[in-house]
Formats: sequence, structure tokens, C-alpha cells
Amino acid sequence: MVKLEYFTLPSGDKIPGIGFGSGTAWQHEKKGRPEEFKDTLHQPLVDSVYQAIETGFRHLDTAEVYTTHPEIGAAINKAIDNGLVKREDIWLTDKFFPGVIGLRGPFTSGPYESLTTGLEELKLDYVDLYLIHNDIFEEDQELLAKYWKEMEQLVSEGKAKNIGISNFSTVSIETLLKVSTIKPAAHQFEYHPYLPEQIPGSLSATKDNGLLIEAYAPLLPLTKAKGGPLDPIIPRLAEKYGRSDSLILLRYAIQKGALPLTTSSKLERIQDVIKVFEFELEDEDVKLIEEVGKSHFHRGFINFTLDKYNDELKKDLGLL
Repeated sequence: MVKLEYFTLPSGDKIPGIGFGSGTAWQHEKKGRPEEFKDTLHQPLVDSVYQAIETGFRHLDTAEVYTTHPEIGAAINKAIDNGLVKREDIWLTDKFFPGVIGLRGPFTSGPYESLTTGLEELKLDYVDLYLIHNDIFEEDQELLAKYWKEMEQLVSEGKAKNIGISNFSTVSIETLLKVSTIKPAAHQFEYHPYLPEQIPGSLSATKDNGLLIEAYAPLLPLTKAKGGPLDPIIPRLAEKYGRSDSLILLRYAIQKGALPLTTSSKLERIQDVIKVFEFELEDEDVKLIEEVGKSHFHRGFINFTLDKYNDELKKDLGLL
């Protein structure tokens, strides 16, 4: 039987401590299909999510911008119909897309419409955690307050059990804490040894105010940043613990207090990463990964809006 551990949110809800995602690679694969398949399920994703549930994953992550609602919903409902799980056994995180400054606006009028539509696509009654996907609010905090009221309405109507944020600046976190009746429960952002801070001050603002850290791209040193200083260290630790390179970095994230999100289309890898709660890294090895990681800065995502912070972050790390 798979061993799972949980984080506890301010609501008292317990969220499974590792999540299976349907983001970057999956959405590009789905959107890149020939035109005649645009309105059909991307079956490889349905199959992989179902395999993840079969393997023991109980936390799934999706988003409006991924366009993967139908596939996630199909896999969950298949697992329910087949008696693998009940709906309450699955933790589903979804995200509202507010647009990107200078590139495009939102798909809907706001979070309320977005999730209402999303639930229809998912063929589900609620999500367990609903996030605002990115921060466009530094120059428009009134819009953030408006959107957050809609987020709170979703909770009051039972469409979202918990609400939170993703890729947020310190300024916007502070605004939310002032205007909210229901405080954000979690903050999802890029987090790994080569990017210990996504935006200056946001990590401490997240921790100090009791928001759970959800880490996307926790395996970036193995994927998008090969050739970095951790290259010889991770395999050495993998051999020491008798685990895969991926498990070493996932375990690192957990022992730093973050909930890691990962994904795969390969069953053997899905079966491997779910074993993250079967061992622990020694404190000295966590410190080693952390210190070596700080010597190499690499941002993998949202570079077009967040690269403006890079010099400040590098100075904080002593790299400039």
C-alpha cells in the first residue's frame, strides 16, 4: 500500500503531500494536435492521470489555461465509476487565469465564471483548492480585491473548498491579507534549489502568513538546467539512499516545507515518484543541496514577466 503524508490547511482540510500535474508539457501536447482532434479528449493524458490514481496519487492539479479540464475530469470520474476512489478521496486543485499584462486578457469575466465553466468541463461539483494563477495586480489592487470577493463567493457556495494564489508578489499578498475575509490557504510558485525565491520577499511573505508552499518545477535541475553544479551531487545522493534522482529532489522540496507537483506519461516514473514518503534525507544532505543550488540561478518559467527580478535575486544570493 502506498504511503502518503499530508499538509494541513487553515480550514483544517488535509491536502495530499505530492501532486500530479497536467500543465506545461501536457497542455502543449494537447494544443499541438491536428485541427480535427481539437474538440476530442487527449487520451494519453486521461490514461496517465488514471494510472496516477491507480498508483496511489490522490492530489491532481489542473488550470483553466491548460485546457485539460475534460481529461482530468474524465480520469477522476472513470476512477470513481470503477470503484478505485470516491470523490472525497481525490484532492483537485484548479486555477483561474486572469490574463498576462501586455499579452492577453482573461478568458472569462472573473474567477466565479471561470470555475463555474470549469466544473462543467470537469463534470464535477467542486474543487478542493482554487487559485488565481498569476499576478497581474501590482498596478491594479482594486481588481485583485474584486476577484478575491468572487473567490470567497465560490467557497460560500461550495464550489471551492479552499482558495489561494499562484506566482504572486509580496505587494499583492499583503493586499489580499488586508481585504480578505477568507485568507489565501496556499501559494503555488516555481521552487527548486536553483530558484529558492521566485520574487523578492514572496517566500517569507508566504511562510510568515501561514500559506502552504506548493512547488512547481521541483525537478528543474534534472530537466531544464542540466549542466549545473548539482549534476554530480544528485546521483551520488540517489545512490546513497537507493532512490532515483527525481525522488531526491522531490524529497528535498518536502523537507523544505513545500508540497511538490510533478507529472509523467511513463507508468514506471509515476510508480517511482509516489514513493517519496518512504524515506527522508539527512539534514546535512538537505543543506548540501540548498547551498550548492544557491550557486547557480535558473528561472524556468514566466520569464517574460518575472525576469525583471533576476538581478535583485542574484544579489541576494551573492551572485552579482
